[in-house]
Amino acid sequence: MSARYKYALLATTAALVFGFQPASAKTLLVTQDMGHPCLAGDTMFSTIQSGVNAASKGDIVAVCNGSYPEQVSIIRGITLEAATGQTAVTVAVPNGGVVQNTTSLGGFPIAAQILVAPALPRTTVNIKNLTVDGTGKQSQ
Repeated sequence: MSARYKYALLATTAALVFGFQPASAKTLLVTQDMGHPCLAGDTMFSTIQSGVNAASKGDIVAVCNGSYPEQVSIIRGITLEAATGQTAVTVAVPNGGVVQNTTSLGGFPIAAQILVAPALPRTTVNIKNLTVDGTGKQSQ
C-alpha cells in the first residue's frame, strides 16, 4: 500500500468520524414586538410560519407571548415552543378561518391548525407550551 493511498484512507476515515457531526441547533425567535422582544436574539421573525420556514433540522423556534392568527406547517424535525418565561402563546384561527392543508388517509379534506408533515420518516417534531385555539375566540 503506497503512502499516498494510506494518507487518502486516513483522511477519509477522519472525515467520516469527525466531519459529519451535526451542527449545533440554533434558536429562532418569533415576536410581535420587534423593538422589544421577550429574549435577545439575532434572528427574529414576526410570524411562527416564517420562523419555522427558516429553521433547519434540530433548531428551536421560540415564540414570545401573544396571539398568532395563522396555520403552521412543519416539514422538518424542529422544536416549536414558548420562549423561556413565556406562558401566553396562542396559535389562533387566522382571519378568514382555516383552510384545507392536507387530506386524511381516506381522502377527506382536513384543515389542520398546526400540520406536522415531516419529509422523512423518523423525524421528531416537538411542540411545547403553546395553546392552539381552534374556536376562533382568541384571547387578546
